[in-house]
Amino acid sequence: MAEATTIEALRPAALRYLADQALQYLLQVGEPSKTGQITGFIGEENPVSGKVVRDALTLDDRFIQHDRRWDLASRDVPVDRPFQRLIQEIVSSVGRPVSVDTVGVEVSKVTGISPEAQAATIRRLVKGRPHFCLTEDDRAALSEWLLDLSKTDEADVVFRNFDHPEDAETLIAVADSLKWSDPIDACAKVIEKAGCAVSGKALAFLAWRAKPEGFDPVRFYEQLVSSDLVLLSDQTFLTKKMVKALESVWDVIADEPPVEGAVEEATRAVGDISVRPVDMEEVIAISNRTEGFVTVRQMLEQVFEVSQADRDYTEWESTLSEALQNHGELLSVGWDRWRRVETIPTDILDAPASLNFQTFSFLTMEGEELELELTEDGLDGDLKNLVRRPMAAKGGECITQTDGSLRCTTTVLNHESGVLPIGGDPPPFPTQPPLLEGTIVTPEGRIPMWINNNLELAFGLESIYARLPESGGVFFLRPTNRPGDYTLELFNDLDSVVGINDARLKELRAIAERPNFNDISSLDLLAELLETHRKGASFFTLLSEMWMIRRISARMVASLLSGYYCFKHKSGLWTFDARELDKGFKKAKRKYVIE
Repeated sequence: MAEATTIEALRPAALRYLADQALQYLLQVGEPSKTGQITGFIGEENPVSGKVVRDALTLDDRFIQHDRRWDLASRDVPVDRPFQRLIQEIVSSVGRPVSVDTVGVEVSKVTGISPEAQAATIRRLVKGRPHFCLTEDDRAALSEWLLDLSKTDEADVVFRNFDHPEDAETLIAVADSLKWSDPIDACAKVIEKAGCAVSGKALAFLAWRAKPEGFDPVRFYEQLVSSDLVLLSDQTFLTKKMVKALESVWDVIADEPPVEGAVEEATRAVGDISVRPVDMEEVIAISNRTEGFVTVRQMLEQVFEVSQADRDYTEWESTLSEALQNHGELLSVGWDRWRRVETIPTDILDAPASLNFQTFSFLTMEGEELELELTEDGLDGDLKNLVRRPMAAKGGECITQTDGSLRCTTTVLNHESGVLPIGGDPPPFPTQPPLLEGTIVTPEGRIPMWINNNLELAFGLESIYARLPESGGVFFLRPTNRPGDYTLELFNDLDSVVGINDARLKELRAIAERPNFNDISSLDLLAELLETHRKGASFFTLLSEMWMIRRISARMVASLLSGYYCFKHKSGLWTFDARELDKGFKKAKRKYVIE
């Protein structure tokens, strides 16, 4: 989950972003709509609960409700409203440059005069009145959105454009550390550093301050609006990365009580719990519009107007899940999540090549094989149990902690492919269905995590591993109160067993870069590694170091340790005795050699 400070900093932007999306939808359809319809439109790109959308619209005075449907407040004004004021209110409510034709449509809803008859008058008024400006692509905007440069002394510009001059000082300190050869890119960096939405006037002020000569406020505003930055209707901007981070804020709001004044939109009689064919058609349509999964919760909110606060929600949840199972067009991907079969990624169906171990053959002077693999019965000490663990078989592990969190440890085998071994007892994730789609929630956004129970692997963690060391990186996944969602917590220190620090990593790479490396037996490599661990090393420490230079199986390493006299085991640690190297392979172990 995003930190509390981040949640609160982004909460206003998170609610406004949804309200802005809802406003765009109502402009498109031209008529009042239910929360579920609006949520379905927003949900095509942003997974959000109908409860959060309802909260956002309830708190925003640009919206009104008639007969449990949402409409724009600008459509519900007196017919005799002065024409200029009416246009100004419409453009202000949209909060972004809006086409003259769209303004005409909205004006006609109030006046009853056809949009075509209004367009020329609106265009002429927008061009000729100081309250407005007309962009190059024939969109109406408000002059108050632009940087006021009626006086060009910096102190005057700050006074005219900032309610709080200290805000300008803070932004100047950030801006002075950036290069302004690309103003839009510099603006994006300012927003990222601020950690919240930044006003367009503030960004224009910084760009003007960096290059005042020939600065055109209208042109610069048009550049901001047409860039990859995301404009909110309060004339603040976010980066696309920050919009992804809003998902974490919506998750928090979804679990809060409804805001005061929020109206439930029940459409069925109490006790009427059934899924009709027409309902299923709408459910499938929602899934078809969505690239990712759709939750039962979303379907109930958008199609049936049933929320988690309803007393019969559990019964609705069970009824819809059964109907989806029987219908067969959508596939359950765990918890309350469903998606179209054809959208399941194919690269999660097979184990990555990085988990394929190589076999080697090295012969003695007498022509006998040096590296002999033993059955489990031939392994010494606790090696019989250790080779079965996910860390040995697949180079990582995910272990459930007493507080319910999952401690995840990785080695180079996982780091390259972004997979996480999930075998173990108890299993860290549900074991059914065979494919699960979880979500890792971070302050930067949501990371899909696919779990293949047949392979006992989780996929899709590349972006997390990029922030971890190659071997011994540790992170925690903590379940949230939302099924299938886990928050991420990175562990700053290396794992004490399989962690490899930079100095040791450099030594290991030097071994692998020797000209004759491919001619060195794994037996000799194992002996060389243990010579640097004078006090001994655990089995998994040796494995993690071996994997940095050679992809050999854990069973083979365990067989070498058990089969040769020169390797000693005591108190969980292995040591190397060079004096017994010439004794070779233990005769007593030959009966366990796998032919």
